[in-house]
Amino acid sequence: NNDKKVLLNLADGDDVFINFWIITPPILDGSPLAGEGPTFKLQAQSGLDRRFASWTFSLEMQTYHNMTIDFVDENLSLEPGDDKRLEVTLRNNGNTDTFLDATLKLGNLEEDRIEYNGWTVAIFNAFEFDPLEPNESRTIEIGFDSPNVNTGTFEVELIRSEEHTSELQS
Repeated sequence: NNDKKVLLNLADGDDVFINFWIITPPILDGSPLAGEGPTFKLQAQSGLDRRFASWTFSLEMQTYHNMTIDFVDENLSLEPGDDKRLEVTLRNNGNTDTFLDATLKLGNLEEDRIEYNGWTVAIFNAFEFDPLEPNESRTIEIGFDSPNVNTGTFEVELIRSEEHTSELQS
C-alpha cells in the first residue's frame, strides 16, 4: 500500500511464514563499508491485547576488495639512454582497507622491476605496506630507463589484482 508496511490479519491458530527480500546497494566508491549495512524491523501486534512484539535485523556487508586506475599520464617519449617516470593514480573503491599490491607484467614475467632488451622499468612510491582506506587514492610512478638506441618501443602492463589489468605504454 506504498507506506512501506505490510499488514496481515491472522485468525486464532493461524500460522504464516513471512518471506521478504532485501536488496542491498552495490558497493560504489567504498560505500557501504564492510561490516555495516541496512537495519530493518519486523513488528507484530496482538489482536487480543494489542501488545507489540518486534524483531530487529541488521545486515553486514561482506568485504569487497577492488582498485581502479583513475589517472594515467600520457605515453612517454624518451631520448636514447634517457629515463622518465609516468604517474598513475590508483583508488581503492572497495569497502575495506586494501594493500596496494601492484606489479608489472611483460609476457609471463611479473615483477616490480623488469629489465628487458636494455630497458629497465620499475614501480616507485607504491608504499605497498601502507593500506589504502575505502575511496582513498595514491599516485605511484612507473619509471622507464631506455637503452641507448635510436628507435624502439616498450609496453608493460600494471597488474593491480589477479582479475584486472590495465595496459601502460611508453
